[in-house]
Amino acid sequence: MAHGAAREARLRAEAFASRMPWLTAAEREELIRLYAEESVAGARSYWEAVSMRAGELRAEYTARYKVLRRRVLYPSVAALVCSAALCVTVLLLVRAH
Repeated sequence: MAHGAAREARLRAEAFASRMPWLTAAEREELIRLYAEESVAGARSYWEAVSMRAGELRAEYTARYKVLRRRVLYPSVAALVCSAALCVTVLLLVRAH
């Protein structure tokens, strides 16, 4: 991905420099180099921020998922235990009669 971003940045830099025909060859190359470096640095900074935010969101959603899972799981287990206890009670009462 980094090579692709650098190649794309260089192409954009060349297109930008081509709009300035008055530049010397050395100026043009320096402009292309600086533009491409800035572009790649900006892209890297952007993707690092996206990656950090993704990590933050993952942590938030994981914590939220655990809370929701407890909210659903505990009552479900309690209902299952109560149902089992009721079934056992009914069976014992039926057998007793």
